[in-house]
Amino acid sequence: VEAETEGRMSEKMRRAMMAYLERAAERKHVGAAYELAQCCLSGRGMAGGEKDEERGLKLLEIATRLEYLPAAVTLARCFRHGVGTGEPRPEAGFQLLQWAAEKDSAAAMRDLARCYMAGE
Repeated sequence: VEAETEGRMSEKMRRAMMAYLERAAERKHVGAAYELAQCCLSGRGMAGGEKDEERGLKLLEIATRLEYLPAAVTLARCFRHGVGTGEPRPEAGFQLLQWAAEKDSAAAMRDLARCYMAGE
């Protein structure tokens, strides 16, 4: 995906990259589901650079159910900021951060501290 962000990826390479990520994600590879979700959320690697936040959220949910903590933290951030949800869902995001922090995610711990600092 780095080549794509630097404008060096051909359309053929982009399609191959996305096809492999999709196939791996379908086979429950959490890293691939997470990377594909990041592409959907940012538009990076997507046809025409179009975002698909709804699909990105679904992929994050799959990876989170498989206990991939980076996906849980990203999903919590999406909930808190309303990305792909229509409107912010801060309580759902906070609960997800608590769950990930209990699983020893340092990123979740940092985000929880920020929530407390902001009085949330």
